[in-house]
Amino acid sequence: DPQMFIHISDLGTIIVLVYVDDLLIFSSCPVLRATFAESICARFKMKDLGRTIKALGMDFSQDLDGRFLKLCLKSYLVGVGERFSISPVECLETPLTKAIVTQCEQAKPSEREISECIDFYSKATGVVIFAASTCRPECGFAAHFMSRFMHRPSSYHCKMARRVLGYLVGTANFGVVYNGKSLGISGGLQVEQDKDDFRAPIPRPIGASDSNHAVEPSVTAFVFLMAGAAVLWICRLQKVSSISSAEAEFYALSSCVAMSLHLGNVLEELSEGLTTPLRILCDSRGARMLAQHVRSTTRTRHIHRRWFFVTHYIKSKRVVIDQVPSKDNWSNVLTKPVGMADFKFDRTRLGVFAEFC
Repeated sequence: DPQMFIHISDLGTIIVLVYVDDLLIFSSCPVLRATFAESICARFKMKDLGRTIKALGMDFSQDLDGRFLKLCLKSYLVGVGERFSISPVECLETPLTKAIVTQCEQAKPSEREISECIDFYSKATGVVIFAASTCRPECGFAAHFMSRFMHRPSSYHCKMARRVLGYLVGTANFGVVYNGKSLGISGGLQVEQDKDDFRAPIPRPIGASDSNHAVEPSVTAFVFLMAGAAVLWICRLQKVSSISSAEAEFYALSSCVAMSLHLGNVLEELSEGLTTPLRILCDSRGARMLAQHVRSTTRTRHIHRRWFFVTHYIKSKRVVIDQVPSKDNWSNVLTKPVGMADFKFDRTRLGVFAEFC
């Protein structure tokens, strides 16, 4: 069944998210919510738990007057710290470093070492994947990188896993914070944004894509921000190898555009429709040129035409691709390990905070 149900009436809008036997109800009208809860409880054996405090392992904090919503994993991560005996000394300020990544990539464990490490490593990787896929987007690259070695971990990988767990436990009170006032919605979505200010409050998702070119399949990463925080993020290996950084960035950009169309469809169901294209930021000029001008050259004619579907949506003004400096591309943190200062800055841009702000 669909995971989201929407009902729009004269009283207001109600949205119901379904996960197995759990329902999350969002409503703009208390009367409409009460009517729905009464009706569904009369038909099914259910319990109305009131305002959401905890769901699917996440802790919910709400400030309805200030229009803030925070999702974090504090309760879950405190348990993780006890389960894996994470000491305060292991609670570092970044999940990964370039040196650790290189060390793990070059590790060649023996069969005995693999058998000794695989149980702990697989459990630790599951924790990181859960955290990164719920409300800790800044750990997206760590989850992706750890999952690549689940079948052949070494002692180096276990040390890396404990470092990532230590980071999560040490920042257990951090989570994505959404600010409803940053949407600028007052009876509609007619809010203008300064074209040169990529971090300005926005009335709709704005995406950013990035990739790291490598001999092996490169990494595709993109993230969409709305209400001041990340609402969707992806970090995964590309299915094909690329022969240039522009080609790798183009593959990431095409995947980002495909996801933007899905988000646009959801927004159209929730509002009167989008009047302006969804914006996607890309720091590769070569990828932008490939997306806007389909030309066959010796360097690009091998690219399958399926990736050029993005050109159609650019011409039909469903999306617009804007150039952004690499330092302002908030998806960088999903493609590679970065230094402490850059990591904290990117974490802030993704809307991950300890408190409402």
